[in-house]
Amino acid sequence: MASENFDWKNAFKKNRVKIVRGLANPDEVGGHLYQMKIFNDEMYETVKQIDETEKKTRQILDFLNYRGKKGVSALHDAFLESNNEELAKALAPYVIEVEKRDNKTEPLKWPPNKLENEDMLKDKVIKLKDPKSPWCIHDYGKDHAYTIQNECRGKVFIINNVHFDGPLQNRDASNMDAENLTTLFSELHFTVFQEQDLTAKGMQSFLQNSAEQLQKDEICAECVILIIMSHGVGTKVYGVDCLLVEIKELTDCFSTANCDSLHGKPRLVFIQACRSVETASIDKTVHLVKPGEQVEIECIVKSSKSIQNVYWEWDNLETKVKKRDFYRITEWNNSNKYCLQQMKSVRSLFVKNVSENDKGKYRCIIKHDDESVSVSNFTELQLDIKEKSNSELPKVFEKLSTAGRDEIDSVPSVQETEHKCSQQSTFLDHPYADS
Repeated sequence: MASENFDWKNAFKKNRVKIVRGLANPDEVGGHLYQMKIFNDEMYETVKQIDETEKKTRQILDFLNYRGKKGVSALHDAFLESNNEELAKALAPYVIEVEKRDNKTEPLKWPPNKLENEDMLKDKVIKLKDPKSPWCIHDYGKDHAYTIQNECRGKVFIINNVHFDGPLQNRDASNMDAENLTTLFSELHFTVFQEQDLTAKGMQSFLQNSAEQLQKDEICAECVILIIMSHGVGTKVYGVDCLLVEIKELTDCFSTANCDSLHGKPRLVFIQACRSVETASIDKTVHLVKPGEQVEIECIVKSSKSIQNVYWEWDNLETKVKKRDFYRITEWNNSNKYCLQQMKSVRSLFVKNVSENDKGKYRCIIKHDDESVSVSNFTELQLDIKEKSNSELPKVFEKLSTAGRDEIDSVPSVQETEHKCSQQSTFLDHPYADS
């Protein structure tokens, strides 16, 4: 039906018979209209004094004819409040048409053309959703909403990790999600930056560089959206090198402390990743071993799933290739060098007769019967080649005793030192206030 047929003046005329015959509780509806100040005292008393139900309903409709277009949405809401859903449904098209015409910020189609967009910017009222309205729109002043109205709404950063260099399965279906997200936000007037198959460090570098660019060109973004699609565990996500990075380390790039141009601007984060608890972990981050000795590396496995196979991987840190090929250590490796043992929840790797060639990072891989994989964190094996002599001890104490009294009692974090990120903010509100 054409929109002209839903003019508010036709709402009561075309639905009069249906409302008169279908409304069983006109007193309750009249009470709601009175509470909404659509009916004054005299109108409400007149309705209550009528004995016959249908006459009472006719009087309600007659009064509403004098209340203008606001009477249509008021009766619609009164029907909902009094459990007359079918009657409310009959009025819904008329309410929608009224609100469409009143809502200057709603374009004829999305995305709006340039002229419509300019017209929207002139409107002093922003329309936000109201669940009671069939059009789901309510008026709020601009003080209660973020201003996202410029020709470029903001920037979207998408990390889509699909192909993994390790035991984790590839995520080919994620490509379709990334494509749909890019299309959606482009149509919503956002500028989209997408990166695929990033390592753990690559994800950090991409977002740090993006935050630095926002600092230089701050007027280009009224809103920042971060979307990360990868494998994950707990509060971490995997890079394609199967290394974990804390989600907070990634989102910190856009905090007010590290990117003050985003102060007062909304920042949204969406994570598409598994968040199951970590099922394999190595407590010691470094194993310091003397040459020729043996070292035991313990991995604690916490999982209710049955285990099909366990093996270890070794990453020689001196390997200078873009994609490292981890050396796989299994039961079939040289028994004179490696030994795998298990006891309850502990899986151990023994490296015998440790030498310079054994240095590097080690991690445990657990393959379950359902073909899922758990990957532990890395631990580094280092050689303890040189022992400190007693003659070196006085130098250490001398440095401690002569330290300046006004020096700080803590040092910057590795992240702060490497990336020159300050954890202090000049703003009074919380650095994550708009996140």
